[in-house]
Amino acid sequence: AVCIFRDTRYQESVPLLFQAIRENNAEIAGIAAAALGSFGGDRICSQLLVMLRLTRVRHIRLNVISALSLVKRTRSRNKVVSVLTSVLADTTDLEEVRAIAAEGLVNALYNRNQSARPYARAIHTLLEMLNDPSPIIRFCSVFALGELRVQTSTKRLREVVLYDHVKIPRMGTISGEARKAISRIRRGKGDGPGKGNAPN
Repeated sequence: AVCIFRDTRYQESVPLLFQAIRENNAEIAGIAAAALGSFGGDRICSQLLVMLRLTRVRHIRLNVISALSLVKRTRSRNKVVSVLTSVLADTTDLEEVRAIAAEGLVNALYNRNQSARPYARAIHTLLEMLNDPSPIIRFCSVFALGELRVQTSTKRLREVVLYDHVKIPRMGTISGEARKAISRIRRGKGDGPGKGNAPN
């Protein structure tokens, strides 16, 4: 049913989609998040921001962040970027939640105004996260910088190649991901977010 709602864009399905992203089922919640992002708009964005602020439940936070990063046609895009950046920087939040926020910034920042303050703060935070104690946060931040083709990050990424050889199960080493990120940056602008080997 969620797939039908997503594909037919029935606005009447929005309450059910919000219910679905509360489910502890990654496949259903992922489809619902993509559907809400596709519907987009300020109202959906506002509801998602409120949900994220009010819940500390792990799977709900993961699903809401995924949906937020995909929301289209909203005047709150800068707010979304700022919220995702704050989640990533919050070392008291769950590691998985912070990691999905780093990935979410790829979608939220793609084709955005690079001179805008939220964009600059997000990139600064991603660079800071290359020193985070958590290997998965470092890996996801490297991935995001590469996908966003952040030219100013190449010096730091070269340092990661030299010194950060921690291996993430089913993903590879952080240094290896940094090599891929540098390669993406050298190739220039890509086809869009999510075209690389996104962390799972």
